Amino acid sequence: MVGSGGLGTHSVNGLQAVGATTCLTFLGRQDPGHDRLDSIDVELSAVGGVPEPASWALLIAGFAVTGVAARRRRTMLAA
Repeated sequence: MVGSGGLGTHSVNGLQAVGATTCLTFLGRQDPGHDRLDSIDVELSAVGGVPEPASWALLIAGFAVTGVAARRRRTMLAA
């Protein structure tokens, strides 16, 4: 989208930081008439994390232990 004076707004989606800090580099033409880089905005997007396999295993083990405890308690109350 081009604004007044030939300046434009450009958006780039899909970039991902690979660490705590990521360096952005802008390359331009060697033309003094085209050195208008202004107002750089970086927005954070919330991305849901995927649990690690160890987290899944711990979750399943917790459900299994809870199930065994409930079953054991039920059989002890019936006796």
